[in-house]
Amino acid sequence: MSERRSPGAPAVADAAAPNASDRPRAGSLVRQIMGYGWTAAVGLIVDFCTLALLADVFSVHYLMASTSGFLSGLAVVFVLSERFVFRDPRVAHPWVRFSLFGVIGAIGLLLLNGQMWVFVEKLGWYYLVAKAVATVTVFAWNFLARRWMYRR
Repeated sequence: MSERRSPGAPAVADAAAPNASDRPRAGSLVRQIMGYGWTAAVGLIVDFCTLALLADVFSVHYLMASTSGFLSGLAVVFVLSERFVFRDPRVAHPWVRFSLFGVIGAIGLLLLNGQMWVFVEKLGWYYLVAKAVATVTVFAWNFLARRWMYRR
């Protein structure tokens, strides 16, 4: 909705027009990547510790242990991301956001376990090395998909 203005007065933007502050700035993107990086690092510590504990101490199969670790890390990353990284969610309800976060995480989990299976079963890699390599792809997927959930 446009407003009438007197001559010489600054123009008031139409309420429906996109605002420059709605678009992500390069500095904002870098801050988000860095913030998500440390958030993901904390989640990854939880993930790796859960994986190693279950697989090495309790003899749980590495894919089951990896799934448990991933889900534990997912919860940590959601809480930290909501608090410190992403602002202005596209979806207002937190349980719906968590569900979307979980769907993105599930796709990431499929990527993770698929890569780990290839690296461990077909290439003979140690499972923690496989996890480290697969984590790079999953980090990129998770960041880009989750960033879409927020306007900035």
